[in-house]
Amino acid sequence: TGTGDFTPVPGGTVNYPADSVNSKIQSGQAFFMMAGSLGGTVQFTEDAKVSGSQNTFRLPRPTLTRQQIAVNLHAANTGNLVDGVLSVWDRSFSPSIDADDAVKILNPSENLCIQNSNALLTLVSKKTTYTSDTVSLYIKNLRRIDYQFKFSPKYFGSEISSIELIDKFTNQRINVPKSDTSSYVFSISAEPGSYDTSRFYLVLNPKKRTSSNTQVPTEPASVEAGKKSLLNQTIFKKRMSIYPNPIHTNKALLELTGFEKGTYQVEIKNTLGVVLMKKTIVIKDLQENVKLECKNEWPNGVYHVSIFNETTSQTLQFIINK
Repeated sequence: TGTGDFTPVPGGTVNYPADSVNSKIQSGQAFFMMAGSLGGTVQFTEDAKVSGSQNTFRLPRPTLTRQQIAVNLHAANTGNLVDGVLSVWDRSFSPSIDADDAVKILNPSENLCIQNSNALLTLVSKKTTYTSDTVSLYIKNLRRIDYQFKFSPKYFGSEISSIELIDKFTNQRINVPKSDTSSYVFSISAEPGSYDTSRFYLVLNPKKRTSSNTQVPTEPASVEAGKKSLLNQTIFKKRMSIYPNPIHTNKALLELTGFEKGTYQVEIKNTLGVVLMKKTIVIKDLQENVKLECKNEWPNGVYHVSIFNETTSQTLQFIINK
């Protein structure tokens, strides 16, 4: 929160109610910490102890009014909370993954994460931007039932005109109110697209700025130009996905959407960062498919595929399970 306290994500328990501010570890509680590249130590002193439990000793301090979106995943039939993530924007945050982000610890059942670069996160801290921004949701191990997203945006002003949820499986664009809670029910079936890990993403649309001495046309110069303009703005956001995922054979398809035309490098790495495959591709259209070949000697596990050139870079995690 910027005040030395923390907001639990997704919250909803006795010790950590939703939207509460808390910095206490309860007696008998276990927790995980992530070390930086240099490692470190953790030391608890007597001064770290407080009286009482369940956050009754001190009143919580106010949270900074940072722009944020909480996304909770519920089972639609029971309403039970399954998982949750939080994305926060502030000028002080770094665009890289650092101590202000929380890496997701995947569990054996349902998972909801935010995919950022080559990492899966529970909490993402992003630098405040007044241009279009995307929050890539990542789903894993969802059952063949109905689920419900619950969205809780806060502190978005006029600089953001709208927030949308994109469902690639149903080809829907769902408006997410900027200042109120809302929900979206979706189904998981036997169709691969319904449980594709990158099925959903959020788009923040900035308020359009126009110059006072610039005339804004009331309609496109032609119907065809209008269609192309609308298509570029609403559908072809820059994204990548891989099918199938997990990969059960030696072949997969990397789908690229919204990348600018040009020459790119494609790399596949293992979790140790070793480059296993590298190839050069040329993107000619807004949608391109790249064939990938996974070697027989590559063991089952988690891998990362990256596409990059001098100006852009994106990475996607995938699994080999032959």
